[in-house]
Amino acid sequence: QAFYLAYPRPNFESEKSEETKAFWSDKGIKKQKFIISYIGAVSLNKVDIMPIFRAAELLKENAEVMFVIAGEGDDREHLIDQAESLGLSNVCFPGWVNKHQINYLLQNSKFGLVPLNNRVDYIASIPNKPIEYLANSLPILSSLKGELSELLLKESVGYSYNSGESLVELVDKLDESTYNNLVANSGRLFSERFCAEDVYSRFEILLSDIAANHQADISNSSLS
Repeated sequence: QAFYLAYPRPNFESEKSEETKAFWSDKGIKKQKFIISYIGAVSLNKVDIMPIFRAAELLKENAEVMFVIAGEGDDREHLIDQAESLGLSNVCFPGWVNKHQINYLLQNSKFGLVPLNNRVDYIASIPNKPIEYLANSLPILSSLKGELSELLLKESVGYSYNSGESLVELVDKLDESTYNNLVANSGRLFSERFCAEDVYSRFEILLSDIAANHQADISNSSLS
């Protein structure tokens, strides 16, 4: 049997909400903005950042759109400098974020971003990052071909882009009804296929059955 990577249902702790809200507010991240978020390693051997920078450049006049590239990595400082040189005030690099900050960000984002390079391992799999987004009923924008691209199309939980221009087009043409369907589909798909409590319980049952059958084979061999 094949088992996807899975993710637990988020448990947002309200006692951290004001502190967390202040953290993001200090960085210009507010609920009313159209936030597109990536959380992960900020390294060019993993992420394809140039389409994001191009989209941010094209959307500079739209004060509502903000790209958040959260996490640490070898190329974070270089990319911060590059964004500043391009005048991209709509791209935020907050650095490492804790679980409360992650939950708050994803719960207040419009899309989860998967700006990964089209490496063979990524193309042939569903990486863990989109699963985390789905756990928050967050639709996905992805640069990946292959398995994830097919899933987004089949399940209507997001869109694939191949350039900054195509990413901007997706944002510009989005209407409320379509977006609400993406959100509903994202929550449904997570519950059906990627919820850790379900996926790993089934995996545990399978392993137990294999072990039991193996023990029974050993016993039968001994009797014979």
